[in-house]
Amino acid sequence: MRILFVTHQFFPLHHTGTERVTLDISKQLQRMGHQVTVLTYEPSSVLKSENNSNFLYSGTGTEDPDFKKLNENIKRKDYLYESIPVISFRHTKSILGFEIFDSTIEPFLTEILQNFDIVHFTHPMRFCSALKTCKELHIPTVLTLTDVWLLCPRGLVTSDMEICDGPDEGKNCMELCHYDKNILTRYKDAKYFFDNIDLVFSGSKFARNSYLENGWKREIHLNTFSVDFSFVKNVEDPKELVFVFMGTFGWHKGLHVLIEAFRSVKNESIRLKIFGRGEKNNPYTDTITSLAKDDKRIEFCGVFEYENIAKIMNDVSVVVIPSNYKENFPLVMQLALAFKKPVIASDTGGHPEVIQDGINGFLFEPGNVANLSKLIQKFADNRNLVNNIKKSIKLPPRIEQEAFNYEQAYYEMLKTK
Repeated sequence: MRILFVTHQFFPLHHTGTERVTLDISKQLQRMGHQVTVLTYEPSSVLKSENNSNFLYSGTGTEDPDFKKLNENIKRKDYLYESIPVISFRHTKSILGFEIFDSTIEPFLTEILQNFDIVHFTHPMRFCSALKTCKELHIPTVLTLTDVWLLCPRGLVTSDMEICDGPDEGKNCMELCHYDKNILTRYKDAKYFFDNIDLVFSGSKFARNSYLENGWKREIHLNTFSVDFSFVKNVEDPKELVFVFMGTFGWHKGLHVLIEAFRSVKNESIRLKIFGRGEKNNPYTDTITSLAKDDKRIEFCGVFEYENIAKIMNDVSVVVIPSNYKENFPLVMQLALAFKKPVIASDTGGHPEVIQDGINGFLFEPGNVANLSKLIQKFADNRNLVNNIKKSIKLPPRIEQEAFNYEQAYYEMLKTK
């Protein structure tokens, strides 16, 4: 079977959850004998590492000579990432909008898409127009909901950093986030895309329910996000009590809440390791570095290589996911459980469908520093708690099962083509 995965951005420059989902499923399906390619987009301005820092990043414009100009608007690059062929587009001029369809990319899609039996969107941003081409070519389409972007370009967070329940057909977007009336067109286009995909999956109950509760009614199949256990090894627990954050630096990820909570626990034998990146001269990056200043127990560790995850987990006691927003289903949550590491997570989004309070970890009220501090103190006061929690941790699904479920769906779609 010839399968094309479509995602908004991809490795090696972008490596958050959706990119990891796309890569892991692609590689597993490739191992199962299928021909897999990724179609993606690379912004013309990317985060480049600073030589004098292992965790600060700056938004530096890049001019990649491997991109070939197709016309005055579009460039294309083809490359191989690990074992996966990748086709990447970018605009000749940097753009960042919330529009659903992009007429400038459409002319180049037929030549690509006609070579595939299935087109599977793991994130449709920048490539929603591919749906129209698939319809013209009678190619079956699949969508996996990896977040709520179709519902809301801001991830259900208002411009005032308040949690939003939904767009109300775009009306809330205008009232709460001050978008102009073009947001109403975006809503209609996004709903059209959602309604006309042949088959929709969600990796979490939260994402599925978010769409259904906003009136986007159709069958959404659950195929829980999994872990590639080829990266999972037997690891030890560190002698010290080490809390770990893994993620990007942004208000929505709640790192400031964690740092404040950690600092309020007066125990010199605990540590906090922070893996992630932040944009240089960004006010939020300045905030978290200022909050952590002078606390020798806190260490910024830079962006980790996924291949080294076992080595990193060997020095982890508890993984903390302090999200301030309705985070869908962070893969670090499943990854922590695969290594039998307890998780402290905010009680929001997809977290509570995996984290059972007091069983395989603990939940706390989003943004509540005192609440999180008490949980950190709880582990500090009882060093046996980590081992007690570990005994109750059940392993997450394996990548083989997730890929098999998709494969069966593909075959059923092709039967009825």
